[in-house]
Amino acid sequence: MTDWAPIIVTALASGGLGSVVTTYGTQSRERRQARAEAREAIRRVQELLYPLPNREHLSAALDNLETSVMLAGLPKNLTGLNREALYIRQEILASVAEERPVDDDTSFAVEHIADETLRLLIDATWHPILGAPYRWSRTRQLARVMDTRPRPGPRPRDKRRWERETIRRAKLELKQRRRT
Repeated sequence: MTDWAPIIVTALASGGLGSVVTTYGTQSRERRQARAEAREAIRRVQELLYPLPNREHLSAALDNLETSVMLAGLPKNLTGLNREALYIRQEILASVAEERPVDDDTSFAVEHIADETLRLLIDATWHPILGAPYRWSRTRQLARVMDTRPRPGPRPRDKRRWERETIRRAKLELKQRRRT
């Protein structure tokens, strides 16, 4: 009776291990292909941004990007934030073309957020798991900054300081509102 137990356990374990390897082994090839398609969709969106993009073309390209990113298993929140920043950027460029006044702070913040989310999406296509915690926290920071869009100083170091101060101010305002 005791001689059969190791054989049964070994058979079940090897069957389970084989199914896991087969399942994830085939998915990794498909995920790599999906990430390559996501990079191509990112490239198409970037081509549409200059000069002034047509709203319908930009919307179609962003829909394609969102589908590609979903199939590649990349973060949904990051894609949504990128979409929002690019739509606001498109509206700002349209108002500049019509010679309407534009808030420089909003314009700068939207450009910064669009660039950062693009960089995070591209990084996610290379290493979707390794950078996930950083991407998650960075996406949350950028979403908070998107809510309040003041302008930082001219140096890159000032951008990060500006983000931290903006987030701190938003947290303090939220605490003060809760107290009252």
